[in-house]
Amino acid sequence: MGLQGMVKLEVTTDGHRVTAVKVISGHPVLTQAAIQNVETWQFDDPAPISFPVTYFFINQSDSKKDSSSADAPSKCAAKMELPDKVTVTTRAAFPRR
Repeated sequence: MGLQGMVKLEVTTDGHRVTAVKVISGHPVLTQAAIQNVETWQFDDPAPISFPVTYFFINQSDSKKDSSSADAPSKCAAKMELPDKVTVTTRAAFPRR
């Protein structure tokens, strides 16, 4: 889809797992991806807590078609600066026509 943007969430834990996620802002498609990711987080600290998390979704695809990478799979990387920042970067190959 080529979407990119920022998602802000308020995350609540029971000290071990995420128990609630509130969307503060963001595109609906990106917020769904961020929620699905943050719900997988687990914590070692047994103290329940709520905290903000900001996801940055960056699409580094070149708008030009590159025939050398046309058959290459999309690449995705996540840089986690926990607990408050996650940057997800994608680089998708465009299909050859």
